[in-house]
Amino acid sequence: MALLASYFAAHLLFAQTPAEQGREFILQSQQAALDGDAVTATRLLEQGLDFPLSAAFLDTLFLEIDDLLTDSDREALKDAQSKTAWLKQFWRRLDPTPATPENERYMEHYKRLAYAREHYPSARSRGYDDRGMIYIRYGPPDESYIQPSDNFFRGTESWLYRRLGGVNFDFVELGATYELISDFQRALVAVPSDVHDQIRIMRDLFADRSELGLIYSRVYERLQQELDQETQGGKSPDLMLVNSLMNQYATEVENLHEQLPQSTTSIGRETQPLIFGFSYARFFQDNGQNRLELYFGVPLKELKFISRDSTNLTSTLKLAFRVLDENMNVVVQDKKTYPLAATSQAELDTTDYVGQLTCFLPHGKYRVAVQLSNPESQKRQFYTLRLQLPDFATNQLLLSDLQFAKKVLADTVHIVENRDSSPASGFYKHGIYVEPYPYLILSAHQAVDLYYEIYNLARGKNGRCNYRIDYKITSEKSPGGLKRLLKAVNP
Repeated sequence: MALLASYFAAHLLFAQTPAEQGREFILQSQQAALDGDAVTATRLLEQGLDFPLSAAFLDTLFLEIDDLLTDSDREALKDAQSKTAWLKQFWRRLDPTPATPENERYMEHYKRLAYAREHYPSARSRGYDDRGMIYIRYGPPDESYIQPSDNFFRGTESWLYRRLGGVNFDFVELGATYELISDFQRALVAVPSDVHDQIRIMRDLFADRSELGLIYSRVYERLQQELDQETQGGKSPDLMLVNSLMNQYATEVENLHEQLPQSTTSIGRETQPLIFGFSYARFFQDNGQNRLELYFGVPLKELKFISRDSTNLTSTLKLAFRVLDENMNVVVQDKKTYPLAATSQAELDTTDYVGQLTCFLPHGKYRVAVQLSNPESQKRQFYTLRLQLPDFATNQLLLSDLQFAKKVLADTVHIVENRDSSPASGFYKHGIYVEPYPYLILSAHQAVDLYYEIYNLARGKNGRCNYRIDYKITSEKSPGGLKRLLKAVNP
């Protein structure tokens, strides 16, 4: 029966038009996202976007991501030759873990979308009100205050996002929906004619929210001060001052909103970061391509080792990486698992695992993504960079990037004795063993070598060439000095 059902499902899919097949794949991908299966959701999304989709279905897909689009996204979309190709690139750009095949951000978005439509429904075409819009962009608030409607106030809600720097959002119930506001006077059912009553009502609005954050408590305290002056000294409350205070609050809130990114993700916040060093260098390859070398180093003390016996400690380091071109197409990808072993805590405290990845690519712009994880500790960390691979295929005198190295050995005996001595390890090039130093911090007691290559040296009649190297090393006391140095020598 299972085989028969699979046959009819496949036959039905085959009988559909390309647009219908693409739509079916994408609907299945959205369901997989709701089920928490990011791998399947991503695979089906990519498959579906390879089909020519109907204009109506594309409109639906773009409506579902409308609140994620920046102004530059909208401008780029106007000029896009293919909306499906643009949509595929859009989701790849948002992927917080581009080194892996799953796009957790896509899954997170459709979970947020489903939640917004269920809990913050609206008759609008998108299916949710402004609370849903903020939820889709930034996820659930860290704290919130909900005030039902009464004789004085319309229903209001205030959300605080401490993880975004204390940004707050205020909503008021207007009709059958909640709207985002910055002017709390819109929450009043009617504005009292008496100035004292106006101030008292606004004070109560902010008093109820004063525990949420400083932005509310400051306004509450100032309004209370105005009422106290009336009680103690008989001073009439100043309505112009209060209006000015409300305008200042609205301006401050709007400025905070303008500084926010269009959307944020919570992917990665639930895991403890794995600290590792990362650097790279670019070299010329004989076939005219670039040899891009990526170096990583992980202190073993960052990992969790399982004790098998008193002298046998084991752990696992997992690596995933991808290289994408400027159109967000994957050009290189790989996954590796490194079983690690140690014999003592002292070894863990003093040893790093250093590795290298090597890619051969034509010159151009690329995005590199690396993810390292340690299953035993559930730590993981992502690293992404955008870089330009230069065109080395010229007759000009050229220099490669500078590679910091823990050791550089031309002695074949030492090479053979080394743990990662084979040419396949990546540490071996041009008959020289170069062990990377992937960190951006140098110890005063750590000797570091520099490896680099010079291209297109002119030879004399005797077949030999002469060259001179001038260099200067300066110490920068300010933080990030070495990082700036590396950026300067590897522009």
